Amino acid sequence: YPCSVSVWSLRLLPALCGALCVPLVYLLTLELGFSHLSALGAALLLLLENSLIVQSRFMLLESLLIFFVLLAFFSYLRFHNAHSRSWSRYSWLLLSGASCAAAVGVKYMGLFSYLLLLGVASVHSWNLIGDQALSVFIQCVCKVLCLLVVPVLLYVFWFYIHLSVLNCSGPHDQLMSSAFQASLQGGLSRITQGQPLEVVYGSQVTLRSSASQPVSCWLHSHKANYPIRYENGRGSSHQQQVTCYPFKDVNNWWIIKDPGR
Repeated sequence: YPCSVSVWSLRLLPALCGALCVPLVYLLTLELGFSHLSALGAALLLLLENSLIVQSRFMLLESLLIFFVLLAFFSYLRFHNAHSRSWSRYSWLLLSGASCAAAVGVKYMGLFSYLLLLGVASVHSWNLIGDQALSVFIQCVCKVLCLLVVPVLLYVFWFYIHLSVLNCSGPHDQLMSSAFQASLQGGLSRITQGQPLEVVYGSQVTLRSSASQPVSCWLHSHKANYPIRYENGRGSSHQQQVTCYPFKDVNNWWIIKDPGR
């Protein structure tokens, strides 16, 4: 990285989350009903876990993922173990849902832990059915809101913020679909703006070969000509090169012209 990149700040968040995983495991073990000695042993095992130490020292996402997964389960267990008449316990349920959204947002591997937490919450809700002392309906509605609606809204909200701030074309746009590229400023939108959806004379299009394996490629041409004669003496057309290119590029665009004009 060049000197202008703040490597220290990029390494700070993974290191901080990796360090906070240790007390989170201690508290999580207590919420599971084990003794302080057992919780201390679990925290010590995580403290000395070599792969977590290595992950926390670099600009990697695993320590953040583990932190949010642990926070989600700890928050849910705090909600589950709290007194049923306490309304403040629903703040723990809300924190659990927000942590699930953060875990999935960091890495899609967090989806498996999220599904596990939803399964645990469903079992707990099923066990409440028939208990007349509790408002089962209100609790189920709160669980649906906090564990399903809130994570989805948070996940979509951060993508909205991300695409609102980073709305310009960049060097890796070719990895995305053409429709997505056309929505970015300064990219394909400069070419496709004002064009009809149907292909007409004057349209600028790309032509992709679906038969090419293993990766489909686009008809491509650039400012280079075939040689007049190859090294082995075989002659050539010396015309402009037209090839099949596996990446999206400005040289993949073609203009449909009227042959009679």
